[in-house]
Amino acid sequence: MQAKAEPRGATHPDIVRDLHIDAPIEDVWRAITEGDEIQRWFAPNATSKPGPGGIIRLGWSDDVTWDMPIAEWAPPRRLVIGDQGDAGTERLAELEPGDAALRIEYTLESKGGGTDLHLVHSGFGPGPEWAEIYDGTCTGWTYELQALKHYLENHKGQLRRLVRASAPITVEKSVAWRRLLSDDAIGFAGDPDALRVGDAFEATGATGERLTGRVVMRSETALGVAIDQYNGALLRVLVERWCGEGNRMEA
Repeated sequence: MQAKAEPRGATHPDIVRDLHIDAPIEDVWRAITEGDEIQRWFAPNATSKPGPGGIIRLGWSDDVTWDMPIAEWAPPRRLVIGDQGDAGTERLAELEPGDAALRIEYTLESKGGGTDLHLVHSGFGPGPEWAEIYDGTCTGWTYELQALKHYLENHKGQLRRLVRASAPITVEKSVAWRRLLSDDAIGFAGDPDALRVGDAFEATGATGERLTGRVVMRSETALGVAIDQYNGALLRVLVERWCGEGNRMEA
């Protein structure tokens, strides 16, 4: 996956992601537009009212939901959704560079028997109040799009079970990251900073459970591994700033 950022004046730069998925374009389109499909790789709770003027609702818990009005609908090649606040869907479709209203653009193209996906997430405002949101979203898209690719290439049509655990930390992110991968937790014996996408992964946790797999996602303090012992399920380990609540450690 290629990741790059494009300047937008005083705002945070757009988040841009490109990746190839070995699945037909129609399958990728359904995975980003249908509630049941979205639940299998992204938000654990999702519903959708498709079509122009429709809405996609994403939920991570009962009190954390995100309504995303559909600004552009051109199946199976282009979807634009966003959080326009009080602006209205018409205003969302007309946003100019620098406007602080979140906008997500998916562009799909059939290629090489699969699908090229191009994502642009824009509308991040200036100032430190946006920094936590921006940093978390950068890491999040790197992982979530790999989760989409992994789902369509390995588990298409299958339900998933999402298990999460997190804890607050009071040490530097780099220290917490190494502790999280140490023998007291995940139990990775090597240097976690040396792991790269495609590398083999092996760990023996504090409970004695042995895990093997392949690294599918990697950033400075985040790791995604497809685990052999759990039918290729994704294990995500990360240390990040949880918006508004200080640093948190999540595995």
